[in-house]
Order: sequence, then C-alpha cells, then structure tokens
Amino acid sequence: MRNFAVYLSLILAVAIVPNTIFPQEDSGEVRNLDQAIVLALENNPDIRAAETAWHAAQENITVASAWPEPQLSFTQFVESVETRNGPQNQQIAVNQMIPLWGTTGLKGTIAQRQTAKAKQDYEAAKRKVIAKVKSAWADIYWIDSSIETVLEYQELVGTFQDIAETRYATGKGMQTSVLKAQVERSKLDERLLNLREMRSAFTHNLNALLNRPIDAPMESIDTLAMPEYKLTESQLLDSVATYRQDLQGLREMIEANRAKVSLRQKMNLPSLGVGMNYITIGNTSLPGAPTPGADAFAIMAKIDLPLWFGANKARVQEARLGLSEVQYRYADKRNTAESEVRTIHYRIQQTRKSLALYDSTLIPQAEQTLQSALAGYKTGSVSFLDLLDSERMIVQFRLNHYKEQATYFKRLAELEKAVGTDLNL
Repeated sequence: MRNFAVYLSLILAVAIVPNTIFPQEDSGEVRNLDQAIVLALENNPDIRAAETAWHAAQENITVASAWPEPQLSFTQFVESVETRNGPQNQQIAVNQMIPLWGTTGLKGTIAQRQTAKAKQDYEAAKRKVIAKVKSAWADIYWIDSSIETVLEYQELVGTFQDIAETRYATGKGMQTSVLKAQVERSKLDERLLNLREMRSAFTHNLNALLNRPIDAPMESIDTLAMPEYKLTESQLLDSVATYRQDLQGLREMIEANRAKVSLRQKMNLPSLGVGMNYITIGNTSLPGAPTPGADAFAIMAKIDLPLWFGANKARVQEARLGLSEVQYRYADKRNTAESEVRTIHYRIQQTRKSLALYDSTLIPQAEQTLQSALAGYKTGSVSFLDLLDSERMIVQFRLNHYKEQATYFKRLAELEKAVGTDLNL
C-alpha cells in the first residue's frame, strides 16, 4: 500500500508539471485583433522560447570574455621526500594561463554577434506569430460572415417555400417548387454544419497561438480592415534589406565568423602560463641544514607551443570556410526573400482586382438580376427555380467576396512577415 501511494504521487507529479511549466492563459473573450496580438506576444510558447534563447545568449557574453579558470592543486606525499632542508610533506600549486592579447575580446565579439542573431530570431518569431494570428482572425471573419449570409438566405428560402406552398394550395403553383425549396433548405442545413465545424477548427487554432484553453470562447467577428495598398515593389525590397530578421541574423553571423577567423589565427601563436608552488618542509635530522623546517616557494612559467603546423593551418581554414558558408547562405536567403516578396506583392494586386470586380460588377449585377427575377416571379413570367437560382447566385458571390477579403488580409499579413516589419497601411 505504501509503494502504491508513492507511485500514485509520482504519476500525479508528472501530470501536473507540464501545466505548471507552461500555464495557459484564460483571458476571457477576445474582442478585437489588437487584443489577440497582444495576448500572443505575451503568451505564445514559441515567442517565449525564442526570448529565453536570446537571454541565454546574453549571459554567454560574460562567459566567453572571461579568462581561463585558474588551477589549484594539492599534493600529499605518501612518504616524505628527504631533502637537504628537510623532508617535503605537502605541495600546493596555483597555475593561470594568460590569454593572448585580443583573444578574449574576439571571443566576446563572437558571443555578442551570436546574441544579436538570437535577438533577430526572437523578433522573427514574433513576426511569424503575428502573421498567424492575423491569418486565423481573417479565417474566422470569413466563416462568421458566411454563416450570417447563409442564415439570411435560409430564412429567405423559407419565405419562398411558404409562398410556393400557398400558390400550390391555390392551384397557381407547382409541387416541384415546394420540393425544390425543401431540398435547398436541407442543403443549407448541411452547409451551416460544415461552416460551424470549420469555425471551431479556426478558433482552436487561434486559441493555440494565444496559449489559451482550446475551447476558450471567441466572439463573432463581423468586420475586417481592408487597408488600401499602394506600396511599390522597390519600396518593399528596400524594407526587406533593412528589416528582414533572418537576413539581419545572417549578417551578424558573418561578422561572428570573421571574428572567429581572427581568433583562430591568434590561436596559432604561443600562449603563456604562470604559476606558483608552495612546498611544506618539516624538521630535518641531517647535520648542517641551513634552515631546518623552512618551507619552499617556486615560481613557474610555461609556454604552449603550437608546433603542429598542419593542424594550425586546418583550424584557420575551417574558420574561413565557415565564413564562406554563411556568406553563401546569406546570398541565398536574400534571393529567396526578394522572390517571396515579389510573389506576395503580385498576389495582393490580383486579390485587389478580384475584390474590385465583386464590388463594382458581380454583386451589383447579381442584385439587379435578383430584383428582375422577383418582379417576374410575381407576374408569373419567371419560374420558382429561376428565382432560386438568382438568389443562390448572389449568395455565392457574397460568400466569395468574404473569402477574397480574408485572402487579401492574410496576404498583407504574410507580406509583413516577409518584409519583417509593419506596413502601416
């Protein structure tokens, strides 16, 4: 029984620890996008991990710049060593290697550059999470707007069904119109079910980004900012060179590797070490001893001789090749980033044209068609099926319009991540 209690306590401890280390924040309902971004920046585990790595790199600067630790040794002779001054009993030695001039500074420079790279990784993690939050927010807006539109259409189809049933009962309509309305309402029920399941998935995704409980409530999103986009490709590419975090991080690593080459070159020079030995000497029985029992001191100096020239040359060459590797990686990342920005810029332009087409042509024309169909249905010149098709067309256009709005917003967020800064549109 006692062992069982011990095992149970261990199991409970393991189960409780993850929630203690990574607590989730239940901040109630998220009312706007700005609040969601703030919560993500404060609580997202990926951001917190990158921030922790940055702080850890900061601590390494002091470690890298420090001198080597001194060495203290103690020797107790098993049998005393008889000397002219007396028997040697113990020996205490202190040794200190002295870094070559400039090596500690170079090590500190390397650590500082690595810290700057970790900070850029932290900033990149924030930009990545912000883009994901905006994307999830746009998806929920699209789904909520679609649900509202389908509900309105469902209510309208119900009205159409009532009219069709009345006309059929009075002999002025056909039963197929009633059946068609019933089938349309059943399809809409299924569509609403799918939309609500999608909303649940998008909400779970957003809650995960905010490090909230997965089923935390999320208010309906009925508006989405549609900022005007007038940026040119050259402006975007200039911003990439200035703000993109992974490029800045690689530039820091290039400087770190340059310092590493200099450090390796200095390591091929002799290095100096100094030390002191203290030997305790007991009383001696030898005749003529000058100072019976006097302890002895010794000063030591040593030089590390880098005589293995092949290894020394290879050490420097390795550092130079490492520098070349990072420079190639930087060039590749720069080309990839510029291509990515150009592609997103083009897609935003296309989405803007699509939105303008819906706003100025497709939806107004569909509304005119619906009005004409309604008038014709009242006079009997338009069938119920034609009326239903007209309404279905405008509903589909509106649903597509909402999705294009979400796509436009998501691509702007994607562009901000690709550029590395807010576009302030």
